[in-house]
Amino acid sequence: MSKSAVQYRIKRLEKSGIIEGYYAKINPVLAGKNYQAVTLVRAKYSPAYYEKLGERLASLPGVWAVYFTFGDNDFVLLVRGVDRDELLRTVESMTKIRGIERTTSQIVIKTVKEDPRIEI
Repeated sequence: MSKSAVQYRIKRLEKSGIIEGYYAKINPVLAGKNYQAVTLVRAKYSPAYYEKLGERLASLPGVWAVYFTFGDNDFVLLVRGVDRDELLRTVESMTKIRGIERTTSQIVIKTVKEDPRIEI
């Protein structure tokens, strides 16, 4: 495939919003973020609660992903920290947010697969 054809396709994917940006893939362990947790959050229902709480949760230090879900839990968060104490501080700050009923955290022992790429 020619260079111009590749550039055209990339520009088309950018304009359509399929490609949203470009990022460096950082090794979290080498960057000092040795601890990772998956935190399940149960919230108190209210109109548009997921928007307000989702934004608050996303703004917490160490939180790198927030997913609004259906089921027993309202949110699933992925959290990184330099040590257990930092993870604990992040989880404790979640419990202080008005509308959060309960959190359950699971510490990740080993990452088997983590790949943000999506095939198109």
